[in-house]
Amino acid sequence: MPSIRCRNWHVLFNITIIAASATYGCVAVQKIIGTGSLLVQVLRRAGSTSKLPTSVTVIDIDYPSQDTLRPAFEGQDAVLSLVPTLTTESQITFIDAAASAVIRRLFPQNTVKVQEHMLKTARATRLNYTIIYNGAWLDAGAFSFFVNFSDTTTNIHDGGNVPISISTLDTIADALVGVVDHPEETENRSAYVHDMVTMQDHLLSVAKRVNPMKEWKTQDFNPDDLTARYNVGLAKGLLNMEAFLSVYDGTYNELLRSRGKTDDDLVEILKHILLRGP
Repeated sequence: MPSIRCRNWHVLFNITIIAASATYGCVAVQKIIGTGSLLVQVLRRAGSTSKLPTSVTVIDIDYPSQDTLRPAFEGQDAVLSLVPTLTTESQITFIDAAASAVIRRLFPQNTVKVQEHMLKTARATRLNYTIIYNGAWLDAGAFSFFVNFSDTTTNIHDGGNVPISISTLDTIADALVGVVDHPEETENRSAYVHDMVTMQDHLLSVAKRVNPMKEWKTQDFNPDDLTARYNVGLAKGLLNMEAFLSVYDGTYNELLRSRGKTDDDLVEILKHILLRGP
């Protein structure tokens, strides 16, 4: 077990990361370690063989169990939950275990049910939170929603000319470090960051310029079809499509170290994505 520094309620020093080997987690854990000023432990699902940096303490644990989570959380200042947004039930367990262990700050994912439970818990306990909103991932996962790399046809949503906020994983991880560095300014708040505001049509035009040899077809996609497609998930509180397709004003960009991206940056990012393949 790591040696835990004496806790100061105004400083986040002892940090626990959950899902450090996931798509976002791999980037975030390196950023957290890179500060050189935080004591980091990682919770890894029992039975997992994922490789983690040697500089962190790894605890293999049964995620869904409060009985095993609470001892791992005790003495920690913050818990960073980087699990996929669809794992709602396990995140609710994280919230309850963190409150029981008197953790100061939890960083949950921004799904409907998780937010509701987080707000309720924050009102009733000393646990507080920060939820980072970053729009669509530019260099991973949901970006295929806007530009389809694996097929010839991209669905055009709402005419393709609706402004959207997008961010790289690197920027989102920098924002996470920024929140850890500024716990008082971000206490019990939603922090909005992005690299840029763009439109689907523009993203597709850049992709065509980067790879003119690829066949790029489009088809109009009815927003009512999108709503119907996600209806079941939304009813269960699993997804937050409004957050995914919104434009953020980026008011936390400076505080949370987000410098933004230019169109030249966008070209280089798409080059990397198209070269590596879907």
